[in-house]
Amino acid sequence: MKKLLSLALLACATIFTSCMSDGDTVTPTPFWPASNDTVMVVKVMDNPSKLVVAGNKLCINGYGTSDWNNILNPLQIVNPTNLEVTTVPDVRVTSFAPSSNRLLLVDSEAPDWVNYTTTFRYYDTTKGEVYGEFIGGAPEELYKTCVYAILVNPNNQNIYIVTTDYYSQSTIYHFNQNGYYVETITGCTESVSSAAFDGETAYFVSEGNYGSNNSSIFRVKPGETIATDFYRTANGGQSLGDVGLDILCAADKSFYVVVNNSSYIVHLDAEGKELQRYACTADDGQPRYIATYGGNYYVSTYGGKVLKLDAQLNKVGELKLGPALEQMVVLQDRLCVLGCAMGQDNRLFVINPAKAFAK
Repeated sequence: MKKLLSLALLACATIFTSCMSDGDTVTPTPFWPASNDTVMVVKVMDNPSKLVVAGNKLCINGYGTSDWNNILNPLQIVNPTNLEVTTVPDVRVTSFAPSSNRLLLVDSEAPDWVNYTTTFRYYDTTKGEVYGEFIGGAPEELYKTCVYAILVNPNNQNIYIVTTDYYSQSTIYHFNQNGYYVETITGCTESVSSAAFDGETAYFVSEGNYGSNNSSIFRVKPGETIATDFYRTANGGQSLGDVGLDILCAADKSFYVVVNNSSYIVHLDAEGKELQRYACTADDGQPRYIATYGGNYYVSTYGGKVLKLDAQLNKVGELKLGPALEQMVVLQDRLCVLGCAMGQDNRLFVINPAKAFAK
């Protein structure tokens, strides 16, 4: 039980996206090391699982070991100009999220796996220093429960801290951009792990219970404290599937959602109605995370591949990298993805999509 809870806590995504322009790309600058390589490979911690961008730095978290009885939860920062990796000293992290130049850090610990102690700090990517608590006025119970994810709305920097009981529900604590407590949101089912934001409206993806086919998407509009089951309402009471893991909001306000254990990606309209679906093959492997660049959508898989999909979810390319892949982000003109395979990988792949997926 200890091992399973540890893996579940560490595997949770701390993802946030906002409605973005799929066609917007950044003009390449001398940002990355000079290289003609299609893929640059960087050695990082053992079994990395989480990757975000804060202050133009790549920030990595994960197990840090192959010994599941002694998980380290380190934090590493990768400087993209020279691909140097720095391990931040004296920091243990179970969840994190970017907020401008800050990286918000959470550490939820429970030696007996029942009575949690949770701490909140932040890392300044400009100064390279860790500072004290970034929230204020939080209910006392937040410090005594398991935090499953921390999510930030990039449109207004509001913070959402997600707790879970691992059985039936997630409770979400909402803080404003200054870190002051606003409200508690209820109504989401177990293990909310990711979110997309359209203005101030949040769309939270609940993983549900593994194998129970009860994942869903919950919409919370400003001023609301009860989540509405967005996907089920728009699709005749149908469940999203088994283990919804990642969500992305496109420029046209439609959504792309990765459903991990059901092995598909769905495209929804702005009201949550399913438009298209891509079913991953056994050779693809189960899908994990999604990112967009240049009008296309890239999905990492446990088959060790990055799939390239067009806006209608037709597969137009793929790239094989390793045994299994985890979280993925776009930074400048590169696609960055972690290799993680339960003891078999410790690499960050920096991909030039213009070369890697050229026809």
